[in-house]
Amino acid sequence: MISLSALLPLALIFPSFAQANILEDHGYQVITSGSMDYVLFRDQYGQNQLLDMVTFQPLMGVSIIHYADNDKEPEQSDKLGLTEIYNALADERSIDLDEIDWVICEVDKDPEATQFIRQIREGRGLGYTEEVSVLPGDEEWNKIMDTKYFVHAAWVNRKMLSKVIIKSHPREYLRMRFDMDVYYFYFSKWVTPTEPEPASNEEVIDEESELELEDESGNQSESEWADEWSHRIQEEWKQELVGERENEGIVEPEKRAVFAKNDQPPAIYAEIDDLISLNRRNDGASSSNP
Repeated sequence: MISLSALLPLALIFPSFAQANILEDHGYQVITSGSMDYVLFRDQYGQNQLLDMVTFQPLMGVSIIHYADNDKEPEQSDKLGLTEIYNALADERSIDLDEIDWVICEVDKDPEATQFIRQIREGRGLGYTEEVSVLPGDEEWNKIMDTKYFVHAAWVNRKMLSKVIIKSHPREYLRMRFDMDVYYFYFSKWVTPTEPEPASNEEVIDEESELELEDESGNQSESEWADEWSHRIQEEWKQELVGERENEGIVEPEKRAVFAKNDQPPAIYAEIDDLISLNRRNDGASSSNP
């Protein structure tokens, strides 16, 4: 699987700096590229560290957490958690979070999570990239509730979780193809104010019959909706990073991560890329050692 560091340069071509005043007041820097926001903080050495990468697709009732590692920021008076950062980003984009029903979390360079998903598929006799739907009462349900991906999703969505879909999306970078596992968390009902966390497995009502989504093309099943989302987000990335900009003479996709000498990105973007690459290498080394 290609690491996040390999994908980052694609999204950082000609981004804009978001005016997220709350986040800036707390010392964070926000970089925006299309529908994706990158949140950075400066560590004790004055180096930029990536905390969160979030995309909002409000017309489809979707938010995507591409990356979240807020624990890396030391505790200090101005520190904000993922929930506060997520809410601030949504507010800056004038997004009504009540309309967000799906929180999608990407699994990137996480061997333990990848193995867990593989075991779920094997237990159901499915291929290594086949779609899986997990409902309350399924044996995998509580185990998914223990993952950091559910925790992240529950932190940013106050409604009750009704279903989880696991899919693998094909990606391509520099002519290299790979599959990325993705959790789709569907939140269908409001949790009462007295419930600080999503309801337990026994309290969740199976609403499978209600999980029909509607857009301009009519009613869609969840699987069809997920495929439609994948197609739309890929087309959006393609339009932002390939279509119009190639017409303006920007470098072709295969060379986007290797900037020409006369077309160097601002130093901060190269710094972020190097930083993530180093973090990923360190994570890989740690996971390989007992």
